[in-house]
Amino acid sequence: MFLSSAYTTGEQHILAGLPCQDRAAAIETLTANGSATIISVADGHGHQTHFRSHIGAELAIKAAEECIGRLAPEIAHGDVAPEALPKAIMECWSEAVGSHMEANPCPPPPDTECHIPYGCTLLAAWTLDGFSMFLQLGDGLCVAVDSLGTATVPVPADPQCHDGNTTSMCGLSPADFRIATSASPIALAMLCTDGISDISPDADFLAADLSHSILRGFLDEGPEQFAATLRASLPELSRSGGGDDAAIALWINPALAACAVHGLRSRLTDTMTLRRQSIANELDTLAGDNSNHAIYRRKVLLESLDIIESRMASL
Repeated sequence: MFLSSAYTTGEQHILAGLPCQDRAAAIETLTANGSATIISVADGHGHQTHFRSHIGAELAIKAAEECIGRLAPEIAHGDVAPEALPKAIMECWSEAVGSHMEANPCPPPPDTECHIPYGCTLLAAWTLDGFSMFLQLGDGLCVAVDSLGTATVPVPADPQCHDGNTTSMCGLSPADFRIATSASPIALAMLCTDGISDISPDADFLAADLSHSILRGFLDEGPEQFAATLRASLPELSRSGGGDDAAIALWINPALAACAVHGLRSRLTDTMTLRRQSIANELDTLAGDNSNHAIYRRKVLLESLDIIESRMASL
């Protein structure tokens, strides 16, 4: 299994003199039933109320790795319900936050509890013995690509995450985690914080587009060079998403990558062909309309058309 992770400070945080509040990790860990693959990303909230959120994100990653390593064998073999894992992670994180606060005393802002300064999101995924599980608390993007190249966003959307609002580890509510499991082979599993997921409001298209780029890069460049390319490309992805901090973690099953990228290419071509036709149809309806709205709309559509043509040429 190929593993990679990276995170970068966004331009917004650089200009504000803030540290990177995102974290990412990808590891293999020994469990009672063999080696488990674990990937995770966490996004510290960044608001002044959450002035230790970068530490909270680091602690969330460690809590996920510890609890998955302990519970994954029992969950994979049906001895423990998947819902036990979010509760364990939350308890582990809460304990770690308490220990950090005790070792590094700092009064929280008025009318806040001690966990609030450490607030962050958390996305994690793991696979063991053919069983995979995805967990997400807060915003971001979770992606799974099967062996035929079908990219899905496996965890359900959370209506609490909108307009810059998100659920958080500091809410101490395991029920806020959304989970999904799979017993099917996975060619690519990918987790991204909102510094990347904000690139597009269309999560399904973004999932397929990013997955294709990643798998194609892996196959074209080889594991070592691709890992370096992924790290180097993260600042540009962050700028595309609005300049926020950005983090990504992924695993790739090399045996399934070639078939998956072929399927992704076919599906993306079909999707973009339909979008191109839809734009052409709308441009036809705007022909002859010289109102300010129509002029602006044509400009937006033509820019979108250029992007689609460029992406199709690169597939």
